Amino acid sequence: MPTVTQQLQTLLQSGSGSKPKIGMDTNCVQYYLAGVKPWADCLDPIFQAGSNGDAELYISTVVASEILAHAHFDARTNSGSDPELSLMATLRRNFKDILAVNEDIAKASGRLRASYIPGGKLSLKTPDVLIGATSVANAHSLLITNDYQLMQAISGISCIYLKDVALEWLEQTFLPACMVDPTPVVATKVSSGLSSGVSLASELCSIKPEATAQWGCILTDAFVTAAALNEPCLFLLLIQNSASTSEIQEVLLWHDGLTTARPISRTIKHLKEFMEWNRDRSTGSISVNPDKEIYAFCFTSLNRETIRQTQPNFNSRSVHQKQTAIWNNYLTPFWHFRDLLNLPQITWMLCEDGVARKLDSTVTLTFLDQAKNVLGWKEER
Repeated sequence: MPTVTQQLQTLLQSGSGSKPKIGMDTNCVQYYLAGVKPWADCLDPIFQAGSNGDAELYISTVVASEILAHAHFDARTNSGSDPELSLMATLRRNFKDILAVNEDIAKASGRLRASYIPGGKLSLKTPDVLIGATSVANAHSLLITNDYQLMQAISGISCIYLKDVALEWLEQTFLPACMVDPTPVVATKVSSGLSSGVSLASELCSIKPEATAQWGCILTDAFVTAAALNEPCLFLLLIQNSASTSEIQEVLLWHDGLTTARPISRTIKHLKEFMEWNRDRSTGSISVNPDKEIYAFCFTSLNRETIRQTQPNFNSRSVHQKQTAIWNNYLTPFWHFRDLLNLPQITWMLCEDGVARKLDSTVTLTFLDQAKNVLGWKEER
């Protein structure tokens, strides 16, 4: 089955002779005009098609009204400022027409709102249903919205839920963009790793390995422990370097079940203290002890999370809800420990399905900042 992105590309490249007519909801227009990522990147092919004359883009006067309201609200403290002229010029430049609400649209709106009654109640708000009815009444080829209920209610024309496009963007972007090198890191077992008989999953979650332990050997043992745990988890190796030696002083393990006993904030504080982390208040620059470093092994699996969503207890979830849960669970360790991505002298590795790869921490942090818009993460999480 073609992805939503592929369906959209097929529509824009149909070459049927008639240009596709595409309606757009308020949130989509706002995302694009404000450059909010990744939404703006997902919408860019559509706006490019409109600009190139390969498609005709439309909005309702309701959309224009909602966008103008936000613009006036944002400009309320700037006396003498009137954003209306420039904003209307921008809308006219990007859209073939701003369609007024007429009698036909009012009728279509009433039918649409009355036909979508989950739980026997009218759920759609009048402005939203007027936007959808504008596309239905004008026989658009497609309506693009980031309103899940409106997407479910629309019939008679194609409708794309923008968040589905963004979820596909996550899959297409994460590894290709964030990997330092696609070549797998080889885990070795030529010397000692984790102490025998110690189960980090169930015991201390913090141990001092043998003095001869090497990070490659610990990586080998960590794959075994992570497989037994079968949950997203993170191994943190605290390393003290000198001119002649490199000693792993401590190994920490985190997984979601340990958050109460070992709060994430406390773990991050411990790591910063080990690194002798310091921020210069005047310049904002960060410094650490150059003789100390950290290896972070992040064990997570998109395949495992996908399979998990096929379990019977998740049957009531929609495809969209399952995909959102998959990516939330998959990226949880990175989001929880995102502050470490800014920490100098830390090497991040994604350990997935038996393969370890080095990640670019700066690019990964940028990716997470965009992913949170799609997955609804809150900063306090």
